Amino acid sequence: MKSPSAADLHVRCLDLRAVGVGRAVAWVSVALGGCSFLITPTSFRDGSIAGDAGLDGASEDASATPVGDGGPDDADGGGVCGPGAVCWEVPPLGWQGPVAVWRGPAEAVPACGDGLVAVATAYSTAEAWPPAECSACECRSVAGPGCSLEVYRHGDVTPVPSGLSCGTPLTSLFAFEAGAGCRADRGSGAVGVSLAGASGCDHCAVSGGLPSLRPPAGVEATQVCAGLSTGIACGAGRVCAYRPLEPYLPSECWFRAGRHECPAAMPFSIERVAVSDSRGCSACTCNDGGAPGFLVEVFSGSDVCEGEGVALEGCVGVADPYSMRVRFRECGAEAAGGLPVGRVDAEGVVTVCCASL
Repeated sequence: MKSPSAADLHVRCLDLRAVGVGRAVAWVSVALGGCSFLITPTSFRDGSIAGDAGLDGASEDASATPVGDGGPDDADGGGVCGPGAVCWEVPPLGWQGPVAVWRGPAEAVPACGDGLVAVATAYSTAEAWPPAECSACECRSVAGPGCSLEVYRHGDVTPVPSGLSCGTPLTSLFAFEAGAGCRADRGSGAVGVSLAGASGCDHCAVSGGLPSLRPPAGVEATQVCAGLSTGIACGAGRVCAYRPLEPYLPSECWFRAGRHECPAAMPFSIERVAVSDSRGCSACTCNDGGAPGFLVEVFSGSDVCEGEGVALEGCVGVADPYSMRVRFRECGAEAAGGLPVGRVDAEGVVTVCCASL
């Protein structure tokens, strides 16, 4: 049987790409009749397979692999990279790329596009950044819907000059939710009660102190987004990558932390300053002077909160049955806090190099 020629094998490879082989979801190496290429998840963005590379990212037979002209014209269906992808140079050691680069006013930096990840955002200056603008703090009254209380039951009380002194608490507590309204206690053997604890009974809710962060007027920003590469080699020292779309520069770009001269392949330089931004606002607080925001009323001899209630302050004597309810007072607190804190500091230079600007 006659062995197939190199041209025959190339046709078989192209035919195999045309049918798509399958919807792979992981790296898969396919070899058939002398042809070899790599399937990746990104190979199926358009439903077709792109690339003739082996698993190590390099062509197994570069001399037999069509690579187009190795430049941006090797796109939109031409060469090995497939529709929407181009064959670009792999950056030298220390550089990262190809990357998508956005340039514009600092107040309009966009989020990186679908499938891309922000790796650097740098600015024309780290000087004179204004402090955070903080929304006003406000204290408002709340009804304490989550307020729960626990009351000690006492089996004995002793008169003292200031009122009553409750003896050792009984083993069981009288617990109730403020939102339940009037709560009665019968047959517990208590002759005195005192407040054991309360939770969720704050009567003042605080809001505000939200920061608004702005750059100085006229500051320019450069955002670098990674994720263009498909991981498919398209010749020695080259890789397939998707062409950046608007609003990114329509050029191949590399970037590197620090101040560096651009490689010859990327002669156009953008130099920006990376910053750390710790600006924000201090927490808002409500100063009510330490007074409790609620009052527990005790109604001795009534299980429906009728008659004259006595504030549960210290030890209060009761006669079985007795009942309790909670009242909340208006929040008269003064708001404090919500002041600007933090600053912007320079963290070093970022160098971006592109084939064109």
